Amino acid sequence: PGFLLTMPLSPASWDLTDITSNSQEKAFKEIERYVAAFEKERHSLTRTIAPTKFLSLVQQLESLVAKTATLGAYAELRFAEDSSHQQAQAFRSRVETFLSTMNTKLLFFDLWFKALPDVKAQELIAASGAYAYHFQHLRKFRKYALQENEEKIIQLKDVTGVSALCTVYETLTSQFRYRLDGKELTQEELLRKVRSPSSALRKEAYSLLLSTY
Repeated sequence: PGFLLTMPLSPASWDLTDITSNSQEKAFKEIERYVAAFEKERHSLTRTIAPTKFLSLVQQLESLVAKTATLGAYAELRFAEDSSHQQAQAFRSRVETFLSTMNTKLLFFDLWFKALPDVKAQELIAASGAYAYHFQHLRKFRKYALQENEEKIIQLKDVTGVSALCTVYETLTSQFRYRLDGKELTQEELLRKVRSPSSALRKEAYSLLLSTY
Protein backbone atom coordinates (compact mmCIF):
# COMPACT_ATOMS: atom_id res chain seq x y z
CA PRO A 1 0.00 0.00 0.00
CA GLY A 2 1.18 3.49 -0.82
CA PHE A 3 0.67 4.84 2.69
CA LEU A 4 3.31 2.43 4.00
CA LEU A 5 5.92 4.05 1.77
CA THR A 6 5.28 7.47 3.28
CA MET A 7 5.18 6.42 6.94
CA PRO A 8 8.04 7.94 9.00
CA LEU A 9 10.67 5.41 9.97
CA SER A 10 12.87 5.81 13.01
CA PRO A 11 15.91 3.69 13.89
CA ALA A 12 15.33 1.18 16.65
CA SER A 13 17.38 -1.45 18.42
CA TRP A 14 16.41 -5.09 18.64
CA ASP A 15 15.16 -5.92 22.13
CA LEU A 16 17.15 -9.05 22.90
CA THR A 17 17.29 -8.58 26.67
CA ASP A 18 15.25 -11.72 27.32
CA ILE A 19 17.99 -13.80 25.71
CA THR A 20 20.97 -14.07 28.02
CA SER A 21 24.34 -15.73 27.56
CA ASN A 22 23.13 -18.57 29.79
CA SER A 23 20.09 -19.22 27.59
CA GLN A 24 22.31 -19.17 24.52
CA GLU A 25 24.58 -21.85 25.94
CA LYS A 26 21.53 -23.82 26.99
CA ALA A 27 20.26 -23.67 23.39
CA PHE A 28 23.54 -25.08 22.05
CA LYS A 29 23.44 -27.99 24.49
CA GLU A 30 19.74 -28.68 23.91
CA ILE A 31 20.21 -28.82 20.15
CA GLU A 32 23.12 -31.22 20.58
CA ARG A 33 20.92 -33.49 22.73
CA TYR A 34 18.11 -33.44 20.16
CA VAL A 35 20.51 -34.27 17.34
CA ALA A 36 22.09 -37.12 19.31
CA ALA A 37 18.64 -38.54 20.08
CA PHE A 38 17.61 -38.34 16.43
CA GLU A 39 20.81 -40.05 15.30
CA LYS A 40 19.86 -43.03 17.43
CA GLU A 41 16.78 -43.50 15.24
CA ARG A 42 18.89 -44.12 12.16
CA HIS A 43 18.47 -47.88 12.46
CA SER A 44 14.71 -47.49 12.03
CA LEU A 45 15.06 -45.92 8.58
CA THR A 46 14.38 -48.96 6.44
CA ARG A 47 12.31 -49.61 3.34
CA THR A 48 9.66 -51.20 5.51
CA ILE A 49 9.24 -48.38 8.03
CA ALA A 50 5.66 -47.86 9.18
CA PRO A 51 4.03 -44.56 8.22
CA THR A 52 3.27 -43.84 11.88
CA LYS A 53 6.93 -44.24 12.82
CA PHE A 54 7.96 -42.08 9.89
CA LEU A 55 5.55 -39.32 10.93
CA SER A 56 6.86 -39.50 14.49
CA LEU A 57 10.42 -38.96 13.25
CA VAL A 58 9.33 -36.06 11.06
CA GLN A 59 7.72 -34.36 14.05
CA GLN A 60 10.89 -34.85 16.09
CA LEU A 61 12.85 -33.26 13.26
CA GLU A 62 10.41 -30.37 13.08
CA SER A 63 10.92 -29.63 16.79
CA LEU A 64 14.66 -29.65 16.26
CA VAL A 65 14.43 -27.32 13.27
CA ALA A 66 12.40 -24.86 15.36
CA LYS A 67 15.18 -24.77 17.95
CA THR A 68 17.96 -24.31 15.40
CA ALA A 69 15.96 -21.60 13.62
CA THR A 70 15.53 -19.68 16.89
CA LEU A 71 19.25 -19.76 17.63
CA GLY A 72 20.09 -18.80 14.05
CA ALA A 73 17.60 -15.93 14.05
CA TYR A 74 19.04 -14.55 17.29
CA ALA A 75 22.56 -14.57 15.83
CA GLU A 76 21.31 -12.78 12.70
CA LEU A 77 19.47 -10.15 14.76
CA ARG A 78 22.59 -9.37 16.75
CA PHE A 79 24.61 -9.10 13.57
CA ALA A 80 21.98 -6.95 11.83
CA GLU A 81 21.91 -4.54 14.76
CA ASP A 82 25.59 -3.69 14.25
CA SER A 83 27.49 -5.76 11.69
CA SER A 84 30.77 -4.09 12.67
CA HIS A 85 30.50 -5.34 16.26
CA GLN A 86 33.18 -7.98 16.72
CA GLN A 87 31.27 -9.98 19.33
CA ALA A 88 28.21 -10.11 17.07
CA GLN A 89 30.38 -11.24 14.16
CA ALA A 90 32.07 -13.91 16.26
CA PHE A 91 28.79 -15.20 17.67
CA ARG A 92 27.17 -15.35 14.24
CA SER A 93 30.19 -17.26 12.92
CA ARG A 94 30.01 -19.65 15.85
CA VAL A 95 26.31 -20.30 15.32
CA GLU A 96 26.76 -20.87 11.57
CA THR A 97 29.56 -23.37 12.18
CA PHE A 98 27.62 -25.11 14.93
CA LEU A 99 24.39 -25.41 12.94
CA SER A 100 26.29 -26.59 9.88
CA THR A 101 27.90 -29.32 11.98
CA MET A 102 24.53 -30.34 13.39
CA ASN A 103 22.99 -30.40 9.92
CA THR A 104 25.70 -32.70 8.60
CA LYS A 105 24.78 -35.17 11.31
CA LEU A 106 21.18 -35.19 10.06
CA LEU A 107 21.89 -35.54 6.35
CA PHE A 108 21.24 -39.26 6.53
CA PHE A 109 17.49 -38.69 6.88
CA ASP A 110 17.03 -36.75 3.62
CA LEU A 111 19.40 -39.06 1.76
CA TRP A 112 17.51 -42.11 3.00
CA PHE A 113 14.20 -40.65 1.86
CA LYS A 114 15.57 -39.71 -1.55
CA ALA A 115 16.82 -43.26 -2.05
CA LEU A 116 13.51 -44.95 -1.26
CA PRO A 117 11.66 -46.79 -4.05
CA ASP A 118 8.87 -44.70 -5.56
CA VAL A 119 6.09 -46.88 -4.17
CA LYS A 120 7.34 -46.63 -0.58
CA ALA A 121 8.07 -42.92 -0.90
CA GLN A 122 4.56 -42.23 -2.15
CA GLU A 123 3.10 -44.26 0.71
CA LEU A 124 4.97 -42.15 3.25
CA ILE A 125 4.15 -38.90 1.48
CA ALA A 126 0.46 -39.79 1.52
CA ALA A 127 0.66 -40.37 5.27
CA SER A 128 2.68 -37.26 6.03
CA GLY A 129 -0.20 -34.79 5.97
CA ALA A 130 0.99 -31.18 6.20
CA TYR A 131 4.56 -32.29 5.48
CA ALA A 132 3.67 -33.85 2.11
CA TYR A 133 4.81 -30.93 -0.03
CA HIS A 134 8.24 -30.91 1.60
CA PHE A 135 8.82 -34.55 0.80
CA GLN A 136 7.42 -34.24 -2.71
CA HIS A 137 9.91 -31.44 -3.30
CA LEU A 138 12.71 -33.48 -1.76
CA ARG A 139 12.10 -36.37 -4.13
CA LYS A 140 12.65 -34.10 -7.13
CA PHE A 141 16.34 -33.89 -6.23
CA ARG A 142 16.95 -37.58 -5.62
CA LYS A 143 18.91 -38.11 -8.83
CA TYR A 144 21.34 -35.38 -7.82
CA ALA A 145 22.06 -36.81 -4.37
CA LEU A 146 25.65 -37.76 -3.60
CA GLN A 147 27.05 -40.16 -1.06
CA GLU A 148 26.71 -39.03 2.55
CA ASN A 149 30.40 -38.24 3.03
CA GLU A 150 30.41 -36.10 -0.11
CA GLU A 151 27.27 -34.26 0.98
CA LYS A 152 28.91 -33.56 4.35
CA ILE A 153 31.91 -31.98 2.66
CA ILE A 154 29.65 -29.69 0.63
CA GLN A 155 27.69 -28.75 3.75
CA LEU A 156 30.81 -27.85 5.73
CA LYS A 157 32.56 -25.94 2.96
CA ASP A 158 29.62 -23.55 2.62
CA VAL A 159 30.42 -22.08 6.04
CA THR A 160 33.93 -21.08 4.99
CA GLY A 161 32.99 -20.48 1.36
CA VAL A 162 30.04 -18.44 0.13
CA SER A 163 28.67 -17.76 3.61
CA ALA A 164 31.97 -16.28 4.78
CA LEU A 165 32.18 -14.05 1.72
CA CYS A 166 28.63 -12.81 2.32
CA THR A 167 29.54 -11.92 5.90
CA VAL A 168 32.56 -9.91 4.74
CA TYR A 169 30.40 -8.14 2.15
CA GLU A 170 27.70 -7.27 4.69
CA THR A 171 30.27 -6.03 7.18
CA LEU A 172 31.91 -3.76 4.62
CA THR A 173 28.74 -2.36 3.05
CA SER A 174 27.17 -1.61 6.43
CA GLN A 175 29.93 0.97 6.94
CA PHE A 176 29.10 2.89 3.74
CA ARG A 177 27.75 6.40 4.22
CA TYR A 178 25.93 8.56 1.65
CA ARG A 179 25.04 12.25 1.41
CA LEU A 180 21.50 12.99 0.28
CA ASP A 181 19.68 16.30 0.73
CA GLY A 182 22.41 17.46 3.10
CA LYS A 183 22.03 14.45 5.38
CA GLU A 184 24.36 11.50 5.98
CA LEU A 185 22.61 8.17 5.48
CA THR A 186 23.56 4.56 6.06
CA GLN A 187 23.03 2.09 3.25
CA GLU A 188 19.89 0.78 4.96
CA GLU A 189 18.47 4.30 5.21
CA LEU A 190 19.30 4.98 1.58
CA LEU A 191 17.55 1.79 0.50
CA ARG A 192 14.34 3.16 1.99
CA LYS A 193 14.58 6.06 -0.47
CA VAL A 194 14.80 3.54 -3.31
CA ARG A 195 11.20 2.62 -2.47
CA SER A 196 9.97 6.21 -2.37
CA PRO A 197 6.75 7.13 -4.24
CA SER A 198 8.79 9.85 -5.94
CA SER A 199 10.45 8.62 -9.14
CA ALA A 200 13.00 11.46 -8.97
CA LEU A 201 14.01 10.46 -5.44
CA ARG A 202 14.18 6.79 -6.40
CA LYS A 203 16.48 7.63 -9.31
CA GLU A 204 18.72 9.82 -7.15
CA ALA A 205 18.91 7.16 -4.44
CA TYR A 206 19.71 4.39 -6.92
CA SER A 207 22.42 6.49 -8.58
CA LEU A 208 23.97 7.31 -5.22
CA LEU A 209 23.80 3.71 -4.07
CA LEU A 210 25.38 2.29 -7.22
CA SER A 211 28.06 4.97 -7.41
CA THR A 212 29.79 3.26 -4.48
CA TYR A 213 30.43 0.20 -6.61
